[in-house]
Amino acid sequence: GTKEFIKRNGQFATNIALVRGQEPVVGVVQVPCTGDTYWAVKGKGAFVRKPAEGDTDRRLECTPFEDRKQKGLTIIVSRRHRSAETEAFIAQYDEPKFIQLGSSLKFTKIAENEAHIYPRLAPTCEWDTAAPHLIVTEAGGSVVQCGRCDREGNLIEGEDWQRVLAEERPVLYNKEDDLNPFFIAYGKRTIKPANS
Repeated sequence: GTKEFIKRNGQFATNIALVRGQEPVVGVVQVPCTGDTYWAVKGKGAFVRKPAEGDTDRRLECTPFEDRKQKGLTIIVSRRHRSAETEAFIAQYDEPKFIQLGSSLKFTKIAENEAHIYPRLAPTCEWDTAAPHLIVTEAGGSVVQCGRCDREGNLIEGEDWQRVLAEERPVLYNKEDDLNPFFIAYGKRTIKPANS
């Protein structure tokens, strides 16, 4: 969200996460422009508090959807990172709808059922995703790997993002390198891909 902060478009957030082992156990995403605060604790659920909704805590729970079978799913994409791999991923879906948004706010839209899928086949670092990752998973979604990349956003030689995605491995943290793999964040899927 640094670029969004510089552009003053309101699409930025502050992310704070506590990671134990290789997974986030506490996550907070705070949106300075709106005052909205999202948080999750592993095993305790995900919540949001919005001043516009009376500053009361609301539990977040993803509504189930049929992955790749349901027409018109909402895919949330980055304003700046639409790689060839992202386009190939999106092409698997029938008549998708799109939301463009910056920063970790994309994850919050999944947790709030405003989007179903967030493909990120471009580089991110652990501090970009650990907190919102936990918010999505505690709301019933998942964040799975789909190939390692370099800092320029190129897949590591020999990586096949579709094969890695089919393995359904969660994104892990607290690694030697803070660079994340490519990933897909999903809301609550009722049908997983046939090859998984």
